[in-house]
Amino acid sequence: MSYIDLINEFWRRNDFVSFSKTDVVVYFYLLHQCNLRRWLNPFELQTKNLELSLGLTRKMVQQSRIRLKKCGLIDFSLGNRGKTPSYTIMALSQCSAPDANTSANTSANTSGNASANISANATANASETHPETLNKTKRLDLKEKPPKGGKKKTLSPAEQIDAFRRNSENECYLKFLEWLEATVPYVARNISPLSESEFDRLKAEFGSNAIMLNIQNIENRKDLRRRYSSLYRTLINWCKNGYNE
Repeated sequence: MSYIDLINEFWRRNDFVSFSKTDVVVYFYLLHQCNLRRWLNPFELQTKNLELSLGLTRKMVQQSRIRLKKCGLIDFSLGNRGKTPSYTIMALSQCSAPDANTSANTSANTSGNASANISANATANASETHPETLNKTKRLDLKEKPPKGGKKKTLSPAEQIDAFRRNSENECYLKFLEWLEATVPYVARNISPLSESEFDRLKAEFGSNAIMLNIQNIENRKDLRRRYSSLYRTLINWCKNGYNE
C-alpha cells in the first residue's frame, strides 16, 4: 500500500463518517510522523508534540484519536509511568510499508481537490526528511585544513553554520539555520549548531516547535547557557525533560 493509497482510504471512509477538521489534521500528522520514521509501525509520539505542532488542546487530541481508532484507521496505547504513547497506522499493519518514492510524489498525484491540500502539505514536509536524507549520516569536516606542519583549526559555531548551509539542499533545514542566526544570536555564535542529520532526528522525535522553543529557552537562560557547547546534546535533554507526556 502506497502513501496515496492510505490517503485515498481515509477519504473513502470520510464519505461515510464525515471526520472533523481535528480528525483530519491529527490523522495526516500521524501519517507524516510515520513517514519520518521510515514507516516504523507502531511508533512512539509524545502527546505534547501533537498539541504544539497542530495547535490543539490535549482534550481535542485525546477525543480525536479515540474517533480515529473507532473508525479503524489507527490504534494507540497510552503513555504511563514515564512511557511515551505509541501509535499504529492500521492499514500498514496488514501490508508492507508505503514506497518512499510514491510518498514523495503524493502531492502531484492529488492536486486539485480538498484532499490534495492536506496530502500536499504532508508530503512536502515528508520530503524534508526523505529516507535518502535519513540514511545519510553526513558529517562535514568542521576543521580547516592547516598550513603545512600546523594543526587543524576548529571552526567557530558561526563558521559551522556557514559550512552546513553550503552543503545542504534541505529547505526546511536551511530555514532553520536562518532562524537560528536571526532569533537566537547567542546560541548561533557560541554553541555548536545542529547538523542536518541531527536536526532531522530531533524533528522526527520532538517536532519543530519543541526544538525552537527549547533553543529560545537556552538563549534566555543566561545563568545556564554558558555551560553548553553542543546544541544537539543539550536539546535532547531539554526536550525530554520539558515535553514528556
